[in-house]
Amino acid sequence: MLDPLPPITPNSSSSIKNNLTHSSSLPEREVNFDDEPNYSPLKLGDRVVWLSDNGPEFGTVRWLGVLPGASSHTMAGVEFDNPVGTGTGLYNRQQLFLTRKKHASFIPLLGLIKADDFVAANSPEHKVHHPVPKAAPRTEDLIVLLADEVYKTRLGDDETCGTGKPVAGPSPDLPEPYEDRFNGYGDVGVGSMVEVTVNEVPHYGVVRWAGHLHQDHQHRLVAGIEMEEDIIGGTDGTFNGRRYFKCAPKRGFFVSMAQCRLDRRFQEQAASLPNGIPSHSGNAENGISQPECPIIRDYVRPLKTEQDVTAMCGKFRGIQGHHNSCYLDATLFGMFAFTTVFDSLLFRPPTPEDGPHYLEVQRVLREEIVNPLRSCKFVRADRVMHLRQLLEKIGSVTGMTSEEKDPEELLTSLVTQTLRAKPYLKLSSGQEAFMHQLFVEKDEEIDVPSVQQLFEQSFLSSDIKLKQVPPVLILQMPRFGKAYKMYPRILPSQILDVTDVIENCPRQCIICGKLAYFECRECFGECGSGLESITFCQACLETVHNHQRRQSHAWKRLSVPKEYLDVAERYRRRNLADSREALPPIPRIYMELFAVVCIETSHYVAFIKGGTGPDAPWLFFDSMADRRGEQNGYNIPEVSLCPDLPKWLQSEGLPLVRDERQLPERAKRLLCDAYMCFYQSPQVAMYN
Repeated sequence: MLDPLPPITPNSSSSIKNNLTHSSSLPEREVNFDDEPNYSPLKLGDRVVWLSDNGPEFGTVRWLGVLPGASSHTMAGVEFDNPVGTGTGLYNRQQLFLTRKKHASFIPLLGLIKADDFVAANSPEHKVHHPVPKAAPRTEDLIVLLADEVYKTRLGDDETCGTGKPVAGPSPDLPEPYEDRFNGYGDVGVGSMVEVTVNEVPHYGVVRWAGHLHQDHQHRLVAGIEMEEDIIGGTDGTFNGRRYFKCAPKRGFFVSMAQCRLDRRFQEQAASLPNGIPSHSGNAENGISQPECPIIRDYVRPLKTEQDVTAMCGKFRGIQGHHNSCYLDATLFGMFAFTTVFDSLLFRPPTPEDGPHYLEVQRVLREEIVNPLRSCKFVRADRVMHLRQLLEKIGSVTGMTSEEKDPEELLTSLVTQTLRAKPYLKLSSGQEAFMHQLFVEKDEEIDVPSVQQLFEQSFLSSDIKLKQVPPVLILQMPRFGKAYKMYPRILPSQILDVTDVIENCPRQCIICGKLAYFECRECFGECGSGLESITFCQACLETVHNHQRRQSHAWKRLSVPKEYLDVAERYRRRNLADSREALPPIPRIYMELFAVVCIETSHYVAFIKGGTGPDAPWLFFDSMADRRGEQNGYNIPEVSLCPDLPKWLQSEGLPLVRDERQLPERAKRLLCDAYMCFYQSPQVAMYN
């Protein structure tokens, strides 16, 4: 038997006759009853069951409300069939309802089960104390409710007690979870996306725990579910003061495992076409079909041909969004759809330092998300939820399955902590990082800065450099979520020149174009623009700093790679002339923009380049572009071409339009809502 919630026993009154044989009719009294009866799962006259230490006790709801002088929790005044109380409906000198002596108790709503629900959910041989009115049983009834999260002790077993003091609150979390658990029940197990009907309304969530509840002598198999939305009776994963899993408050719910069924919004159908191409599984309830999303174990190359781009466009393309997943959908689509720069994450063999879930996370990412995305052009939301559940379980970032998150939180949990990738950025300060936040002071003279400008300003102000060219460069724009933007618009640079932020990289003198040996940060912008303006050869350094305004500048000597000096010497000897042509060309190092993740009003979308090179097409992806159905429906992802995007990124034209209302909708999202830009060096990535 479950640990029951003891009822709160009302005080009796000597003025009430002890020989009362039936409940008397009193005027209904509303006491701090702001949220009832509309929000209550019970109503006056309902037959209910309270699970006592001695078995189920049946009764009838005679009063609903908040007890005067107690807490804000809604209570039910119950007239029990058996004398399990010691009162008559009197509470703190107020007669809230009237019963025979010892037949009245006040019980939190969470401690009661509807009688027909209880009967329908238990076997025919289950013995009950009294018959209940016949009712058509529902197939999705609950037999376990949270009964001990609000009140822990009886309020005055003594009839003369009339203090009306509020009872104790919930017990603190236990340091360790209860470990009596099972892997599953039929098709439902830990990690399954399920639906449960509560009062004829379907609710959805993820099974986080399954097993026998502590001190349940009937050994019923119970599922602990993290619900998608707050639910009446929800906790943070505790039951009767014992923790079974962790989740947000009001999201933890415990039900009989037999009453859980797989979430029909994402049920997979096994049909396929004769030629082996996955069919579209129908959703009869909504009259629309969704592409299948099979698990694919073979390596699938990223999309790159014109035919691939065409096939990727349309509805039910990309990654299907579900329950605040857009941060993950947009980021993963940009990382894997059309580039291999992150593919090393999918195949690195495990090491002793990797956690026990490393292979499972890697497999789910590769076989359930990346491969179906590249092969079928569609990833269903339950596949993504599988990854979210794993990250929620093992990572330090909480709320991955339900809350709004940012892309950097995903990258921290997935790339840094779980897959333990080597940091892409190695800094001259000795630090390493996976991404770079652009920290700059706002230049009031610039209306629409480019990412190139912000990138150079950020490295200049922090006085750091990159030790080597990274295979991928992830830049966070100078903004903080949806709350603050330093610039109303930012122009993503299609090509990012990183030459001047690479340590020991040969650089040109801004004055004469020869090999530079010195750098003066205080000369920034005086002899040119950007970081090119701070490098000088010996002769030009002296000339520039002869000016009175620059005599106090502090410069430093640059380190030139010996390999380049050796090449330069051979080149000079071959040309036999001390001229500008006596030096080999000083190369510039560029990285190519391949994805921009944007945010507007807490919703993330992405612009993705469908290949490499200047002529590759751009696409727009929204994992929640459309929706079919309401609470029981699902989102429809969509990918579409953006042929005008290269024009939007030109320094002249759209960026200079002052009235945002004159911008095309997607151009506005790109320029005004850019949150994170992804750059790649395909040449370096080959050796990563």
